[in-house]
Amino acid sequence: MKKTFLFSTALLLAVGSFTSSCDKYAGGPGISLRSKKARLTGDWKLNKYTTNDVEQDLSNFGVKISLKDDESYTAVTTYYLLGQQQNSSSSGTWKFNDDKTKFITTETGSNNPDTVEIYKLTSKELQFKFIDGNDINIQTYVPQ
Repeated sequence: MKKTFLFSTALLLAVGSFTSSCDKYAGGPGISLRSKKARLTGDWKLNKYTTNDVEQDLSNFGVKISLKDDESYTAVTTYYLLGQQQNSSSSGTWKFNDDKTKFITTETGSNNPDTVEIYKLTSKELQFKFIDGNDINIQTYVPQ
């Protein structure tokens, strides 16, 4: 019985330390079997935008990003100007920083990368967090 108790305690400590070390993003997940790159790549649509805890529903707004496995991206924004649909697009490269807590994009033709914090990264939700002056902003994307 003493061996069972020691084994159970050791197993509990090992699992506890493993799951706490996997909690890289403030918004989650605590643990995932898919790599960060596998969860990030794909087609995403902007769903909501939160500034200082005030949420705006953007599910009907047309911002879509496609993140490829080769670390290239395309982004398309659809909007209406004088009643006519317009599209604006950009493309470039993306990468993680060294500890994979930040998402860095560089638009084609630019030498100025943009960096945002990855707040949440699951297969069903992607959140980027950034500070603009005194405002804390979170962009929430869902799969297309």
